[in-house]
Amino acid sequence: MPKMPFTPRTRILNFRLTPDEYDQLRSACASQGMRCLSDFARAAVLRVAESAMFDPSVQRCLLSLDQKLSQLDANLVHIIRVLEADEPLSSRKRPTRSSDT
Repeated sequence: MPKMPFTPRTRILNFRLTPDEYDQLRSACASQGMRCLSDFARAAVLRVAESAMFDPSVQRCLLSLDQKLSQLDANLVHIIRVLEADEPLSSRKRPTRSSDT
């Protein structure tokens, strides 16, 4: 396996564990043959982050959330304009939903 170029790690991430969680991580670290808890925790966190970035179901959920937030934003803009104009909601045309087009 080719050796990866060394990139200095300059960022720190801290989190607290219960004594049981710490023991569980220590055991898992030893069973995986990792040299230290930091390496084990880094590898585990990056593995989860990487899988979430490329998981198609996560991507679909994020796209759906993005579309819903865009629609919510359009609705809020509409409501603000109506309130600022002091006109009844029924007299103004509502923005079209992205699913209606």
